[in-house]
Amino acid sequence: MADPPPTELKTVRLSVADFWDLYAEADLLTLKRDPDRGYTGTYYVDENGEPAVFLGEEKQFTLTRDELLKYRYKDEPLFELGVCDDLAAALAMLVAMPIMRNDTAPNRAQLGLVLELLDQDEPGADVAYRAVWQQTSAALEDGDISLEDAAELMEDLLPDQEDYDAYEATGAVTMLNAEREILLKAYAFCPTDSAITEQITAVINNHEREDVITVQTAIWALGRHNDKAALDTLYNLLGNEELDFHSLTIQDALQYLASGRELVPTTGEDERGYWSKQRRQLPKDPAAWAAHDAGSIFWEKRLRVASGWKASGEETRLDRLKKDEILPVRLAAGGPGKFEAEDSP
Repeated sequence: MADPPPTELKTVRLSVADFWDLYAEADLLTLKRDPDRGYTGTYYVDENGEPAVFLGEEKQFTLTRDELLKYRYKDEPLFELGVCDDLAAALAMLVAMPIMRNDTAPNRAQLGLVLELLDQDEPGADVAYRAVWQQTSAALEDGDISLEDAAELMEDLLPDQEDYDAYEATGAVTMLNAEREILLKAYAFCPTDSAITEQITAVINNHEREDVITVQTAIWALGRHNDKAALDTLYNLLGNEELDFHSLTIQDALQYLASGRELVPTTGEDERGYWSKQRRQLPKDPAAWAAHDAGSIFWEKRLRVASGWKASGEETRLDRLKKDEILPVRLAAGGPGKFEAEDSP
């Protein structure tokens, strides 16, 4: 018996702002990018017409290149998080985020870790949080943090079984040195480096003695750091019963690393078999990967390529990225701040 014809999806109107919300929350089912025309994709909506994470009615949308060009990227927090020149710059970007201005115990611990890396004395608990935040921000402006120093600190703070036993006895996550999460997040925005990949992987491999959020952050950072060697690491995490809780995060990281002009979907069945097949279709060498990422649906990967090619003087390869629909990518490639389409009514 022949399969029934596919159901034609209803196309809905989607604003660029709503699209970026779906993008940021990883709620897109499919997405294709045509650099000359725009994007097409699908997502679930619930009975109220609101985006749904897992189940709902599948809707289709189209965004034109002109619509994407006109969007005010400077007003969107998502685009404040781009690849940075070094670790100190990545930490400065994170410390400047609004959430880090709140006086909480985790924030104080994270600022303390940054000050330690900058070889500065950590203020006492009686010092106002705003003063600590200002000290950290000022120190990062002119500070330099080597990956070697960061790796040494990360190794020193890696929880052992005694630390984990103390955590289970007290419930105090401070026993597990969760302040390392600010470094893990910063690594996601640093230039790709195998030394960083090793540090992130060490946290994941220590998952039995880590806080669950720290492990989740490490898996996310491993994908976002965009070291293609991490594809093997992430693939080998699939099927590990001790990491079942992180299955979606692992697949999201694989999806980010693997996707080119079309989003590679995640799956709910036979994860290892599915991703084994996907890996066989991926580029095999650095040049092919750079071309793959230069057209990716993930603007952050295009930004990495633009920054890398610009730094190495590969101007002839930047022509397409100089016309990118996303402002930060275009600027990183040396393109114009505006196109004529942005000024049209």
